[in-house]
Amino acid sequence: MTLVECLVSIALLGFAILMSSLLLGTGPRAARRLEAKREALGALENALEGVRAGAIPLEAGKIPLPLGPRPLCAGDLKVVLDVRPTETAGLYEVVADARYVVLRKSEHRGLTTMVWAP
Repeated sequence: MTLVECLVSIALLGFAILMSSLLLGTGPRAARRLEAKREALGALENALEGVRAGAIPLEAGKIPLPLGPRPLCAGDLKVVLDVRPTETAGLYEVVADARYVVLRKSEHRGLTTMVWAP
């Protein structure tokens, strides 16, 4: 084996090691993003269920947290409601928006539902 062949094989081996380490590092980051999204959607669902049950007033504004378990991955989680009346008397469109930070990136998720006024 010549010196050139040795250098080429070392370069290929180094490239293979680098690529495999990059692939192994994406799994935990993806899992953290998915967990943060699940926590945000859980908080949104809890907020809308609280509005339907009458535990949270049917008015626009920020909802105090935690709604359910305290989020571990969705940092700085905030849930804001927007309430709009519809053409039907007593029926309201409720838009819940969750904003949070995961892996130093700001994200948001939203849910919309219709609610009868209590």
